[in-house]
Amino acid sequence: MSKEITPSIVRDIKVAAKRLGAALPNEKHTRLLDIAAHAISGAADYQQVVREAKAGLAKDKRFSKERMSYADWAEARATFRRGYWYFVPDKRAVVFEGEFAPYIFFLRQLGSTGALLDAALQIQKKKWPDEFRKDPRLLCPDYQVDHFLGLIDDLCRFYFDDSIQGVFSPGGRVITAVDWERAISEKAAMHPLN
Repeated sequence: MSKEITPSIVRDIKVAAKRLGAALPNEKHTRLLDIAAHAISGAADYQQVVREAKAGLAKDKRFSKERMSYADWAEARATFRRGYWYFVPDKRAVVFEGEFAPYIFFLRQLGSTGALLDAALQIQKKKWPDEFRKDPRLLCPDYQVDHFLGLIDDLCRFYFDDSIQGVFSPGGRVITAVDWERAISEKAAMHPLN
């Protein structure tokens, strides 16, 4: 095999097989999975990819139940929480702890209407392959878009004194610059303990 097999590679193989189906409508889905597995990973077939992915997860110490959260790793305090999402003000990071390793958005990445929509769509389509959903190390099988948006709404209400819609789309307008840094600095100046 030409590369290490991760859950995202398994997902990519499934997507590729689905796309191949449009070009090769007479092929069985299992054959399409085998073709995609070979093209993406160099594996002989899809079952080899699944076996390698499971073996890799079993060996990888980062995926242990005792793994450290992003907030602990960053030696920072997490504040606002929604589902498996939380905010680390010192790092200006919105973090998802429901997967094997933290999934992080820094607020500078969420500085416009388009960027927020892109982040929501990005996490909406992320799903763990069925083979990995049963793994006890996986804390949450999806990325909870509603909790992500709820957390951003909480942050908007706290730092901007407005809702997520008021900050990112007031009156239906597209906002090209949301200044999180200024809002957080102003709030910190007003309330030094926050």
